[in-house]
Amino acid sequence: MKKGFTLIELMIVIAIIGILAAVAIPMYSDYVKKSRTAGVPDALASIIQAQLIFKADVSSGNGNYATSITTNASGASTTAMMWKLQNGTTSDSFFIYNTGNATCANGPETALAYGNVKASLANEVPGDWNNGACMNTDKILKHQ
Repeated sequence: MKKGFTLIELMIVIAIIGILAAVAIPMYSDYVKKSRTAGVPDALASIIQAQLIFKADVSSGNGNYATSITTNASGASTTAMMWKLQNGTTSDSFFIYNTGNATCANGPETALAYGNVKASLANEVPGDWNNGACMNTDKILKHQ
């Protein structure tokens, strides 16, 4: 009696592997896309905290929020925390972070922090995040 596998047995194993791959690959892709948005709330919360500190500081904010991460309304440099956050998140992130972005609804009070998906990476995040995410001072996140 000969030992080994028949062609039918090998074809059945290949078919089973194909079915498993057909199920696993889309699930993995969705998981990866969702993981790329996991850091957005924390980054936006850090910007909000820096905004509150900036507003309270009489030498820089003096009652006003910063209009961007790197500059305030007069063009001066904002807090080191915002600068560090901007430089630390834009190069290795799927989002570009900013403050007071006008694309968020209901004015700057609800858009004190904003994360916008980099255009070249828009297909790498879930579709409901493609227009970005806003956060207000209550740290309530709204992704658009």
